[in-house]
Amino acid sequence: WASTPRAVAAGAPEGTQKQPATPEPVASPPRPVAAAAVSNEPPADPAARAAFYMARAKSGDAAAEYDLGVLYARGDGLVQDYASAISWFQAAAAQGNVAAEYNLGVLYAGGLGVAANQTEALNWYRSAADQNHPGAQFNLALAYAQGAGTPQDLAAAARWYQRAAQQGLGPAMINLAILYERGGGVAASPVDAYAWYSAAGEHGEPQGKRRADAL
Repeated sequence: WASTPRAVAAGAPEGTQKQPATPEPVASPPRPVAAAAVSNEPPADPAARAAFYMARAKSGDAAAEYDLGVLYARGDGLVQDYASAISWFQAAAAQGNVAAEYNLGVLYAGGLGVAANQTEALNWYRSAADQNHPGAQFNLALAYAQGAGTPQDLAAAARWYQRAAQQGLGPAMINLAILYERGGGVAASPVDAYAWYSAAGEHGEPQGKRRADAL
């Protein structure tokens, strides 16, 4: 099964792979992407960059609130502090920052800076997924496939995998193809399975081509 993009901030999914009975990718540890740009150019020095974002975040700049959350989560220029990351992601999410919503889902799911709460994680993933965040769509699909924090629903998993796959997320293509191959939540379709495996291979997923060739 394909690995999940469950990492702080949307980025290229990475992780180990295994073959359970239902889609159950192995999550990577939170690994934030670089902070997004805000007004003016942030300093190169990590501590000065953190101070740069802190000043803007305290003034209510949603992008800076998000960036500061990323810096706290990764310990970049600041002592790593997931609780502070959550606080700043919540501030950014309150202003509609979708990536912050996704990151809150990651942190609640992993119990990082807060007690693990799958229901709260799913609420954040669902909000971000509804706004077309592909990582959130994938993680929501994964939750439905596993029955994690919600009753297992392979049909819902297939729908969310498809939405993420349509945005070019390779692991979603793999898991959607597996569902088509096995008839999980969708009518079994070797043709659709082959198409999604092939698409995954074209998006850098080596097992996509292998699985397509094996059909």
